[in-house]
Amino acid sequence: MSSEELSYAELQTWRIDALKDYCRKRNVKVSGTKAELVARVFARAASEMRIPIEPTAEERMAQTEGERTKLLKMPAELFCRILCSRQRDE
Repeated sequence: MSSEELSYAELQTWRIDALKDYCRKRNVKVSGTKAELVARVFARAASEMRIPIEPTAEERMAQTEGERTKLLKMPAELFCRILCSRQRDE
């Protein structure tokens, strides 16, 4: 079966040994629950088909928190220059 034929619902019907075999052949982590294996296989198949996968809400929140932390650590002078340049552009 090719990656192009895989759907998430279909992967959920696969046995754990089939999911692990798929992972092993592609050097993907094989430990974890069936749900984790299904997610890994689906992500790998999507990657092989060049389908972008949207980040989860948790991943977006972590990214936002990382950006917030960078801004808080930014020197005040640099922050003011960025803010002023944005206000001039508006």
